[in-house]
Amino acid sequence: MRITSLLLYSLALSCTGTNKTVNTISYKTEKKVSLFTTDIDNFWRAYDLCRGASPAFQEKVFDSIYIKKASRCLKEIFASNKLTAQGFVKYINSERDYFSTCRATTEKIKNYEVEIREYLKKFKAIYPAATYGDIYFMFTQFYTGGQSKKAGIAIGMDYWSLPDSIPVSFTNPLFTELVRKIDVMPVTIIHELTHRNQLLKNSDNLSGKCLIEGSADFIAYLVTQKLNNPDMHAFANKHENDLWIRFKNDMKTNNTSYWLYNNYDSGRPRDLGYWMGFKICEHYYTISADKAKAVYTIMNLTDPDVFLISSKYNSKFN
Repeated sequence: MRITSLLLYSLALSCTGTNKTVNTISYKTEKKVSLFTTDIDNFWRAYDLCRGASPAFQEKVFDSIYIKKASRCLKEIFASNKLTAQGFVKYINSERDYFSTCRATTEKIKNYEVEIREYLKKFKAIYPAATYGDIYFMFTQFYTGGQSKKAGIAIGMDYWSLPDSIPVSFTNPLFTELVRKIDVMPVTIIHELTHRNQLLKNSDNLSGKCLIEGSADFIAYLVTQKLNNPDMHAFANKHENDLWIRFKNDMKTNNTSYWLYNNYDSGRPRDLGYWMGFKICEHYYTISADKAKAVYTIMNLTDPDVFLISSKYNSKFN
């Protein structure tokens, strides 16, 4: 197994020096990718030391063991977001039921290495220009389930550690919807790997934002043959025509409120823009005679509106 232990990671840091600048890690082969669980190990060390202690002591523990010993990738998360020791203490104390049961799930990460590496290899097979970064597993106070950073791919295990058979209650009802089982985690890695490689990183319009996320879900599906959110697809596929009508109208004003960014309505799943982008890419891929070229086009699209026309998705409803 190439899951990197705390000792090996410490040795790696000693060889790279203490320069605070994080250089972009880029490998041309998946064989060079390492999977780091250092931050998970440190989190549970801090968690154990905090049992029964005062909040002030708990904050010192998380600061010294989790924050100050963070991996390069977790340091990037800290640098761009206001995650603090005080926040982590509040986090573990408010969701005690979850953290008393999810540890065993995080210890299963190593069991997924073979599957993850197979997907990394398949990604290269469908997109030969692929480059890779290392993969880091961590807790982020539910800030992120996955992100591509300069140091590599960050996987927030907060989102992927729901126990298989033990019922869990959350004080924050939002977490009940967001937290899922670990078997979805490898699909998320490929989603983030797609972001790392796709040309279009940001967009000001609705179609672009949805295509960025939906294309990552679609490429992840091609690689893994698994949907990142099957419940969303099950719901949306039943309402595809109505959703397309609404999407076309919302594109006129670039209104993202129904589609992205933690929108919530008890009658539908959140972030349906991921599904819409997926369906547009799926239709483009389906009608393309050259599948390899189709993947390349999806990965390198620069004009979302031109791609939308090229996908001929609208023709499904004529």
